[in-house]
Amino acid sequence: MQRMAVCCLCKTELFCVAGGSMPFSLDEMVDISAILRDISITLLTEHAANKSGLQMKSIHLPPHHFHWLLMSVVQLVNQLYARDCRRRYCPEDHWLARQSVRSSLHQLGVDIFIDGALDGHMQSSAVTQNVLLLTTVPFIFPFRERVTLFYRILSRDRSEKQGDLIDFNMGEAIQVTARRGRIYEDAFAELNTRHDLKKKLRVHLINAQGLDEAGIDGGGIFREFLSSVLRAGFDENLGLFCATSNRQLYPNPQVHLVQEDFRHHFNFLGRILAKALYENMLIELPLADFFILKVLGYDVDVNHLASLDPEMYRNLLSLKSYDGDMEELSLYFSVVNSAIGATEVVELKPDGQNIPVTSQNLIEYIHLMANYRLNKQIHAHCLAFQQGFASVIDISWLRMFNHKELQTLISGTEADIDINDLKEHTIYGGQFSEEHDCIKAFWRIVESFTVREKALVLKFVTSCSRAPLLGFKELWPRFCIHSAGHEDRLPTASTCMNLLKLPEYRDEAILKERILYAINADAGFELS
Repeated sequence: MQRMAVCCLCKTELFCVAGGSMPFSLDEMVDISAILRDISITLLTEHAANKSGLQMKSIHLPPHHFHWLLMSVVQLVNQLYARDCRRRYCPEDHWLARQSVRSSLHQLGVDIFIDGALDGHMQSSAVTQNVLLLTTVPFIFPFRERVTLFYRILSRDRSEKQGDLIDFNMGEAIQVTARRGRIYEDAFAELNTRHDLKKKLRVHLINAQGLDEAGIDGGGIFREFLSSVLRAGFDENLGLFCATSNRQLYPNPQVHLVQEDFRHHFNFLGRILAKALYENMLIELPLADFFILKVLGYDVDVNHLASLDPEMYRNLLSLKSYDGDMEELSLYFSVVNSAIGATEVVELKPDGQNIPVTSQNLIEYIHLMANYRLNKQIHAHCLAFQQGFASVIDISWLRMFNHKELQTLISGTEADIDINDLKEHTIYGGQFSEEHDCIKAFWRIVESFTVREKALVLKFVTSCSRAPLLGFKELWPRFCIHSAGHEDRLPTASTCMNLLKLPEYRDEAILKERILYAINADAGFELS
């Protein structure tokens, strides 16, 4: 009965105010979730031993009873974890397993993920155990360790698909030519029919005057191109995506009114975003929680409606406590959509526009409305996007992350930038070296900056304001500061090369003034 009580807790029940009807207190829920976490690890460890041909050590149950117990506990602990992700009730690091359980994760080979053998019979009990834990309760491993494993998987896959990872200009590649003023349209025209985006892309850009831009793409132009395509594709003005009230992006439900072949565009953008992740690029795209969950292949329900439309979510829940006659509200099992002068009535169930909402069918109405907004209305959009994404990155590789962690993988974090780490992995060009007076002054100034100003410096040089998840050793091309002549010039940057062109200022106050002017004016982006 207690298991059923935990399973049946709805969001409002779990977080009801004191005095409400609730089977467990929050403190009890924390204790229960910790116990279930440990039980799930024990059961999965026993199951791994059994799959590897070893006899189970401590649990003596008939196989079908053991399987039922395993599935029930794993399902329940995942439900509690998902609830904690939506609205935190457990302390930080609560879900992590003890060190002895997770200590061997860094030794796990990546071949098993790339070769598609995740569901196959494995001989090693340790490997089987780690894979089972990663695919069923991945949150017991620290996020950083899972990121490291994910990047190892990507690195191995890239080496197979791209060959030489050191010299960008070696090996087979897809050649792309794009005009800077029409970068999304040209990228779509050239790459929409290509389904081999794991290969290298070499980009040739045409400037606003219609002339070829000088330089050979050594990887930097490609990264700038990819970033520009994604910024344009997710721009609300294009019409494919729109934003929630808190500025998170999701597919525009009315895009079919302006873009007949919208499925091709969503499939294309799914592939391009996956390509950026595949190449270890950070792209600052704030995606709606429910949309990321759908990309991961998870079901979304009324509990996730708040991430799409908080007002509708509150209004629907408020109906549950409405004291008056429900039929007086004149609600029916239908939705009226209006956009660009067109009105459309959509029935939530057969003959729904003639079925009034009553106190007896209210719960059905709430779930059908949430399902329509979250699932049915944008089903084609999300399916096309997910299929495109999965053609570059296997979705099973991402199932070791929750939706917030995947957003972090895509966009990085807003944490303060570690200037010492950046300095350690910076290279210098021209007259500059680590001991140059101007460079010493530059680092003193940057270290004194606010969190926002540090982020602007990074964005000015790399086009992204967030540090790589595993540190600046992962940034490619390396962050570089090159001497740029006399101090009567402003600092400029070549974002495609992560290159800051810094004049040799003698006065530290002038240097600080010029840096602040450049990073706040967004002036200085240029192509070498």
